[in-house]
Parts: sequence; structure tokens; C-alpha cells
Amino acid sequence: MTRPKEGELQRRITLRLYPNAEQETALLGRLKLHAELYNAAIEERKEAYRLQKKSVSYYDQVNQLPGAKEGRPDFVPLGSHALCGTLRRVDLAFQAFFRRVKSGQVPGYPRFKSWRRFSGWTWPDYAGWKYLPDATGKNGKLRVSNLGAIRVRGSARTMGETVCCTISYRQGRWYAFIVVNCKPQRTGGTDSTGLDLGCEKFYALSNGECEDNPRHLKAALVNLKQAQRALSKKRNMRSNRRKLAVAKVAKIYAKVANQRKDFLHKKSAELIGRYGLIATEELNLKAMTANGGSRKAGLNRSLLDVGMSMFLGMLKYKAEEAGTWVVEVPTKKVKPSQTCPQCGFRKKKELSERVHRCTECGYTEDRDVAAAQVMLKWALSSRDGDRPGAECSVGNAMRRETAARPLAVSG
Repeated sequence: MTRPKEGELQRRITLRLYPNAEQETALLGRLKLHAELYNAAIEERKEAYRLQKKSVSYYDQVNQLPGAKEGRPDFVPLGSHALCGTLRRVDLAFQAFFRRVKSGQVPGYPRFKSWRRFSGWTWPDYAGWKYLPDATGKNGKLRVSNLGAIRVRGSARTMGETVCCTISYRQGRWYAFIVVNCKPQRTGGTDSTGLDLGCEKFYALSNGECEDNPRHLKAALVNLKQAQRALSKKRNMRSNRRKLAVAKVAKIYAKVANQRKDFLHKKSAELIGRYGLIATEELNLKAMTANGGSRKAGLNRSLLDVGMSMFLGMLKYKAEEAGTWVVEVPTKKVKPSQTCPQCGFRKKKELSERVHRCTECGYTEDRDVAAAQVMLKWALSSRDGDRPGAECSVGNAMRRETAARPLAVSG
């Protein structure tokens, strides 16, 4: 994969594919062959170690491809670069496995995959495909070797040099994910704010502004429960009715995921457009939802439905494009929900206490707004010149050396 040049970033374009009947049959055939290659590569590594205590490397398996294509001519139209991409995925899976073993985590040995659960295949470079956008840039064609031009819908926010392409099959639809090296243009604001994420409210800002939680999963639970009950009654694993029931459940989940992603993209872009500094809390969502059993099942589901980690990731890369700052405040040190933003007095609150009332200075404010004010105050006090302090976790990898824009304090 070609590395981005100085000042460039890597971004991904998502395109919806519209193959004709002949192309769709060919795409399904290629998906099955790539899944077969993936499973065969895992099997070879597994058996080589079991029988000979020998490790098989990525290059060992790549060198076998010419001989494999002689014995299996149906692999030839797929192209050597795409086949190497599938073998690279196997290698990355084993690297992750050995890394988890060394660190003492649950290893999770690489598993065989049915073609129905195989995510797709990748061309790791320019060979084998070409993206041809139309004059408007909103649609176009994807030319694939030995397959022809496939109609696509979608566009890049900022187009650049195409690097690699992945074809994926999800819920009966075909997608192409193209990585480009580009210089994304985004305008950031000059104000500053604190941001507190939660379940009751999606976020609260230090100026008192709040955004309601849309609760996408909760809105779909009625239909989801009905679909899952219907699926549980289909006991024959090979029946067409079970396949249809599985597809219906997957469709509901996909819709919820798309609604969540669309909402998070819009809100993160809006905040970056308004503010030049956003101070938010450092979250470990995995630890927050790890324990509790049935007692915490509803809360855990609500936490995951919000999509906090995804939202923070979007804020960071959009801030990177705009040249602004996202500062993650260390909550174990600062404790925003327990600290008074007016006098700094700290007192533990129960989760049911939704209003902050300071017993020392009498300051009263909404709990989430008060926490956002504490985070903003800490981030501003930790700034060194025009940059946040060393204790902050900052989401701005561009590190522009241009003069910083003046920041105003909001709230």
C-alpha cells in the first residue's frame, strides 16, 4: 500500500455496487474461492505446526500460488494481487494471535470461515481494478479485471490518489471500499467547549446545550424481538425459511447501525465546525460494559447503543482534518461528575442524582453540564501556549505548525 505524502491523510470511500446478473454470479464465485483460499492457508499452517512443529510464513504461502493456480485454473481470473491480499489477511490473523498469547490475553486462534461469513477480498495495490467516477463525482463505475465495469453509487468527500480496494458482501448487497491518499479540507470553529457523553442525553456541552439520545436500538427492539422469535422456531439449519429469517434479523441490525452511524457523523461534523477545542472525558467503554451480569444488561445495552467510542473516533479524525483539537481529560484524575466547576470541591454522587448542588459554594447546575464545565476548565488550564498540555490525549495527528487560531471560551 502506497504511503501518504507529507500533508496527506488516508481516507476510505464507500461505494454501493450494482452488478448485473452475470457479474453478481461471478462476484459470488470469487467470494467463495477467496474463502476457500483463506481456509486452506489456515489449514496448512495448522497442520505444518502439528506434524512438523514448523511455522509457515506469508512468503512461503505466496510462493506456492503459481503451483496452486496450475492445479486450480479457476483461481487464475482472480489475479495474483487479490490472492496475495487474502493470504496477507491470514498472516495478520496469526500475528494478532501470537501477540495476544505473549500479552496474556485470550488468544483466539484464527478460525475457518464459511463464504457466507467471509467479509470479502482486497487488492492491496492498483493492479486488477480501477475506479472511474462520472463527471459529477457522485456515481461512476468500478472496472474489475476479467469481470468488466460495474455500476457504482457513492462519492468521495475529498478525492485523491487511489491506493487499494476491498470488495465486500453484506446483507445481500455488494460494496467497494477504496482507500485514497488525499488532503481533506474541513473548516473548524474558533470557540471552545466541554463535552460530556451519556445515555440519558447523548451529549451535554459546557454552555448548557444538550442533544437528546435518539436510542436507535430501542426503537427497533419490537421488530427485532419478533424477528428473533421467528428465527428461533426455524430449527432446520439448512432450510430456506431459516435463511430468510436470518436475513431479516440481519437487515434490522444493519438499519440500526446505519442510523447510528449517520447520526454520529452529522453531530461530530457539526461540533467540529463550531469549536476549535473540544474537551471530553477519556472513556474505557470495554471496562464500563464488562461486568454486572443481568443486573446491568439494560445499562450495558444503552451504553453500546450510544456509540460513544465511534463518536470519539469521528471527532478525532474530523479535528485532524480541520486542524482543531480534541482533548481527552483523564477522568480517574479529574473526576468531572464529582467535582464542582465553580469551587473545585469534590463529592461523590449517586447515578440517580441528575442535578449538581455544591454544598460548599452553593453552585447548582445540571449534572452533565457541570461535568462538561469541569472538563473544559481543566483542558484550558492545562494548555501550554497554543497547544494542550502533555497530560492530555489529543486527537490531532497533523500537528500543524501554522499559527493557532484564537480560541474563545463557551460556557
